[in-house]
Amino acid sequence: MAFPLPAPPLVSAAVGLRLRPWTVDDAPALAEAWAVPDIAAQATVPGSGTEADARRWIEGAAARREVGLSLDLVVGPVDGADVWGEVGLAPLRLTAAGAARDEVEVGWWVRPPHRRRGVATAAAGLLTRWAGDDLGVPRLVARIGRGDTASAGVARAVGLARLGPLGADRDLWATARPPV
Repeated sequence: MAFPLPAPPLVSAAVGLRLRPWTVDDAPALAEAWAVPDIAAQATVPGSGTEADARRWIEGAAARREVGLSLDLVVGPVDGADVWGEVGLAPLRLTAAGAARDEVEVGWWVRPPHRRRGVATAAAGLLTRWAGDDLGVPRLVARIGRGDTASAGVARAVGLARLGPLGADRDLWATARPPV
């Protein structure tokens, strides 16, 4: 399944944010974010996470969307180009008890200066609603590190519930909609 860009762009007036595609001008902010330990621990950082790596990753975003590998969007202010964080969707294959199931994962991160302002909750909420309502995704899942109380709070706020452990250090969360 290809991931289209939300049209019109998703906006939260309450928090003053919008979700937009990455541009090469965002490469310095992305490389800086990848250097934050808790972001690096949950994001797939290409190469050594340099600005050049960020630029190449951004340049590949359209191709990743077209083949259904991911939809990655900048979380930023409605009226500017700053990068507060990222929210995205990606296919995820889960295997349990010998059976495989394809899901769509929602993920997010927020740069430290923009945390504790409702940014992650607003961004994840916008994308979660859009994925269900506009794309018809029957259920979204999230992999959240154990002890990551901030992400667990975001997950609860956007309608995900903890299903149980996923490996040694993460929990699986999902929307209430049953899988198809």
